[in-house]
Amino acid sequence: MKDVKHWNDLHLKASRMSFLSNYIIAGLAIIFIFLLVNRFNLSFDIFPDSREEMFSTLLILGLILIPAFLIEQPEIIRFMRQYKITLNEVMKTEGIFAKKKIILPYQSVSEVTVHQTFFGRLLNYGDLHIEAYGAGSGIHMIGIRNALKIHELVQYRVNILREGQLGFFREKEKEEQESKKPGAREKKPRKRKVNPNEF
Repeated sequence: MKDVKHWNDLHLKASRMSFLSNYIIAGLAIIFIFLLVNRFNLSFDIFPDSREEMFSTLLILGLILIPAFLIEQPEIIRFMRQYKITLNEVMKTEGIFAKKKIILPYQSVSEVTVHQTFFGRLLNYGDLHIEAYGAGSGIHMIGIRNALKIHELVQYRVNILREGQLGFFREKEKEEQESKKPGAREKKPRKRKVNPNEF
């Protein structure tokens, strides 16, 4: 993997690995449904002939919806919530029909932290929290892949910006201090010699 200093714009989504618990529960639910059908001799009929068959069909349909939702939920979240990291800012876009976009320039970033669980460290995903100056104005990237590398990238770009601004203010402060010293000469603009041949 390239050094983060050379990374360009990044488009990010939540990693499917961060939904591992969904897949495990869905698998257990499928096994439970299979055992339940065999234990109580439940049947699935598109056109049930009796109340018992209708009840059995509706029960199976209801149980199937649980693992189906758990499997589809990651894809829905990945579709409706996306992130982008550019050279100047971090963006978060969420929503299906009505899109909401949050843009956070690096000069507004106050803190960048990353959180990883045990499985997150094992499977290389985590949550990145980018806080801003001002209450409730940060961006939280949930379950993204390479969370540590992304944290390093954002922190590097924030530091570069801060160092540039700090260097500017330090230079300005140094000039002001030198001008206040006793005997310091005030810089006068140089007079430009006029060449008569120019006219």
